[in-house]
Amino acid sequence: MNQVLDSDINLKLGSEATPEMVKAMEPDEIFVAVGSEPVKPCIPGIDRANVMDILKAHYHDRELGKKVVIIGAGSSGCELALTLLKAGREVVIIEQTDEIASSGNNLYKGALEELFLREKHLTCLMETSCMEITANGVKVKNKCGSEETIAADNVVYSVGMRPLRDLAESFYGIVYDVKMVGDCMGARRINEATHEGYFAGAVV
Repeated sequence: MNQVLDSDINLKLGSEATPEMVKAMEPDEIFVAVGSEPVKPCIPGIDRANVMDILKAHYHDRELGKKVVIIGAGSSGCELALTLLKAGREVVIIEQTDEIASSGNNLYKGALEELFLREKHLTCLMETSCMEITANGVKVKNKCGSEETIAADNVVYSVGMRPLRDLAESFYGIVYDVKMVGDCMGARRINEATHEGYFAGAVV
């Protein structure tokens, strides 16, 4: 960020880029990095006031209550859990598969597992599905078909990201050379998105 501020880049914050705005700038080339949005699972109660998606939760974690249920044990969900635990929250992670952070490498997953083992206020319910979100928690079912209700002040869903392809493609046709980089092409890890952006700019 400091490098950007110290450069001659014309940085427009708090401004939504539209094809009309970009066209009016008469650019020679366009790099589109509009990102992705959280996938919203089809769970009854997902639109309740006590529910946040993973992006909102990362930015507004202080607004979450004492007991938090996280749906999804991907990297983002696990890292949010660690943040909340350090802040004194109680966390329950619900995951449909038998693996945490499935997209991470063995070193990353091993470190997460080691950190999780030290946490007294963390529960991981693997091979478990969320059936419904209520005003006071969630109803879940495990692989054996047993159901239970877990009390929670807030619920966060973290079940993947959906690329904003339609928005990204709306910038095509303004100029000949339009490049899409980062999550708008497909959900990326930060190192992948950073490298992709660097090499896209390096070949201009």
